[in-house]
Order: sequence, then C-alpha cells, then structure tokens
Amino acid sequence: MNFDTFFNEQLDHLKSDGNYRYFAELERKAGKFPHASNQVESEKHDVTVCCSNNYLGMGQNPLTIAAMCEAVQRMGTGAGDTRNISGTNHDHLLLKAELADLHGNDVALLFTSNWAVLSRLGSRLQDCVILSDAGNHASMIEGTLGNAYGVVGGYITGSAPLCDFMRSFASGFIFTSALPPAVAAAARASIMHLKTSTGERTRHQVQVAKLGARPD
Repeated sequence: MNFDTFFNEQLDHLKSDGNYRYFAELERKAGKFPHASNQVESEKHDVTVCCSNNYLGMGQNPLTIAAMCEAVQRMGTGAGDTRNISGTNHDHLLLKAELADLHGNDVALLFTSNWAVLSRLGSRLQDCVILSDAGNHASMIEGTLGNAYGVVGGYITGSAPLCDFMRSFASGFIFTSALPPAVAAAARASIMHLKTSTGERTRHQVQVAKLGARPD
C-alpha cells in the first residue's frame, strides 16, 4: 500500500468538502491584545484576533508575563519529565492549591491536557455511562488553563481520593511530561488576579454587547 497516496486522497476529500484547515501565520503583539501581525508570503499585515481562547487578555497581562519570566530564570524551561520520574515542582503544588481553592474543593491534579480524565473514569467505574451533548464545546469535556487564564494545560479538582485515583491510573498523567514550572507559575498568577479583579470580565462583556448590537 502506498501510504502517501492514501493520505493525499483523504486530504483531497477534506479540501473538496471545504473542511481543510489553513493556518494563519500570526505574531501576537505583547501588551497590545488582541492585535497581531499576519505574515502573508513576504508581507506583514496588522490584524485583530477575535477568535482566541485568551478572551480576557490574561496571556498578555503583565502579572502573568512577569510570573512566567521569573520562573524561567529561576528553574529553566521544562519540567524534566513526568512527575512520577522527576518529581513535583514547588510551583505545581502552589498552582494545585490555588485551583482547589478556586473551586472550593479539597485538592487538584494538573495535566498537560484533560483528555484522559473522562475515559479513565469510564473504564474504571462499574456500569458508568457518560452522557455528552453534541453541542458541548470541547473545553467542557477537556475544562483547560488556556481558556480565560491565557496559558495552557488541564486540571481537575475534587476529593482527595478522586485526584489520587486519577494520579495513579490515568495514563495521560502517568506517561506525559508535566507542565513546565513557568507555565504553572503564570497560570497561578492569572488565577490569583482574576479571583479579585472584575475589570477583564467587564471589558469582555462590553465588547460582546457591542458586537451583538451591530447589524448583520
């Protein structure tokens, strides 16, 4: 079998159906959210990015940026490996405590993404049935630190037995490198800020109302 021929045929079907994805080459401008430059061949064009999950602008917030930069200077860029192998960074523990407090739960568990959580629960709980409406957004199924908080990663919060169970059985946690400590530090700074600040949400709602009031 010629695999490349098969791949190309499948891609051609996507293109003919209008479902093939073309990526825009963007360069976001720090401190000027939501403005960016769009590189088209050899030219750059100024654009406004309205389709970001960073809708509160926390990925550009000076507090978030400062926390990430400080952590990189202090510990470097990576976590080293999975937490089972290379241990847990202090910033992971601080972020977990912040997330547990945010949701009023006992503890939290960090993931690179939450894709393994529901599948692991479904496979381990006897007679478990998981219902998910077709209209659910992916972020409801995989609840991430990219949405609103402006960084990346996933988490769950709940009882200590639940989180310990997922820590011990979820392959997506066990075999995946941990979040970089700098990401954890930035996420914690973002969450701490949004716990007390209402300005970002207010500005977001103003923009939503303004857009909704525009004629079709």
